[in-house]
Amino acid sequence: MMYRHQSRIRATETGFTLVELLVALCISGTVLGLVVAASLNLRDTYYTEIVRTQINSNLRSAMDIMSMSVRQSGENLLSAFPALVLVDGTDGEPDTLTLRRSPITEVLTLCLSASAGATELQISSASLSNAECVPANVGPVYSMFSEELAASGENPRVFIYDSAQHLGEFVDFESGTLASGQYSITTSPLSRAYSQLSTAIYIIEEYRFALSADGDRLELTVDDDVDFIAPVAFDVTNFQVEFDMQDGTVVSSFSQTSLPGQPDWKDVRGITMTLTGIGVYKNRTVNSTISSSYFPRNVLSYEGL
Repeated sequence: MMYRHQSRIRATETGFTLVELLVALCISGTVLGLVVAASLNLRDTYYTEIVRTQINSNLRSAMDIMSMSVRQSGENLLSAFPALVLVDGTDGEPDTLTLRRSPITEVLTLCLSASAGATELQISSASLSNAECVPANVGPVYSMFSEELAASGENPRVFIYDSAQHLGEFVDFESGTLASGQYSITTSPLSRAYSQLSTAIYIIEEYRFALSADGDRLELTVDDDVDFIAPVAFDVTNFQVEFDMQDGTVVSSFSQTSLPGQPDWKDVRGITMTLTGIGVYKNRTVNSTISSSYFPRNVLSYEGL
């Protein structure tokens, strides 16, 4: 009798227990959450840096504009004239930087003292022996002035400055006159009195950089004309300036007095400007600050212009 032996193979099935499955799901969820959080954080960082780059680009453009004026400041001006003026904002408030140059070397001398409110300025005098007031010497300078003012377009302005009082102002130039061999010019009324011989009349290009009254943009005022205020850069929240002097000191304000022993603008070695800008991403404020130093090259100009 034959017996058939049948082999029975038992298949062993393996799998996760409920506890193991829950643990695996918890770990997977945690890892996934970390990955998502890291991705979102990386995305926020990326876009924040884009905003910061945009801010820096905006500030750099403003720096480029100001740097041109810094390099040209003092052109055709002597050390006794206040070509550079820095007003320090109190308690970290924004500063104000004024830069001046002249397109010509010629200067007219005030040959008769003028009172506040005066509109006619005498620039020659037969009674004075001073060479700068002799009509024959004034003629060529007056011609150069007239040509430059005519070329400047409508509403030209001149700058009157008393080196003894260290005071000056812009006035509107209206006309020039040669009568009975004497030269004079007519301007808008003076705001103060000026003394003869110590006062000179210049053609000046002035660029004043400061933050707007509401403190959200950098503005340029040309020739102290409130009707000519142009925005240089928007979203600027602070503007700080320092002068590096030849003696190694650093000053945060500079108002030239021309007194003996006191520094003048030709003692400035460099101008350091710092701009702070602002941007917004996802209702978050992004700030960025850049700083650059520039050399006012006309400090090296020959004093005997």
